[in-house]
Amino acid sequence: MREITVLVPEARVVEFYRRFGEFLASGEGTAGEATPGLGGGPILTPVDRRAPAWIEDPGAVDRVALLWSYLSEAAQGTFRVLIEGALAEEPRRFTPSDIVEATGNPNGVSGVAGVFGAAGRAIRKAQLPRYPDGQGEDWHFVWNWDGQEYWMMPEVAALFRTAQ
Repeated sequence: MREITVLVPEARVVEFYRRFGEFLASGEGTAGEATPGLGGGPILTPVDRRAPAWIEDPGAVDRVALLWSYLSEAAQGTFRVLIEGALAEEPRRFTPSDIVEATGNPNGVSGVAGVFGAAGRAIRKAQLPRYPDGQGEDWHFVWNWDGQEYWMMPEVAALFRTAQ
């Protein structure tokens, strides 16, 4: 290993260690192993939790409020469906058709895909971090998609509800 020294703004030290832990966890032979100096336990990445680590940061509510301000009305309506589904007694997942039915999206299933595409651009504009998804890509984990259904983790949904 090589020792590297970097200067980190005091207000971002916690975030630095979290991201550094995620970086180590994404490397070969380190996922899930104890990492000295980072609590000694396994590192839970968003791949394990399916909720983004930044939601635990002190400024998370402000980040979500900023993201919300960048979302179109259609995206806000779609996110409300995911939020309500995630916070239901029995959390729900939604097919694109379910979302069309709940939101009345005039462009149907392709309109839902467009809403999520625009929401992805809003996520980049709000500068939310992306994480390895375990399949060689990066993902934001604001919502999840398995190719058939969309859903939101309850922790993320609760943060959105707080920020609204």
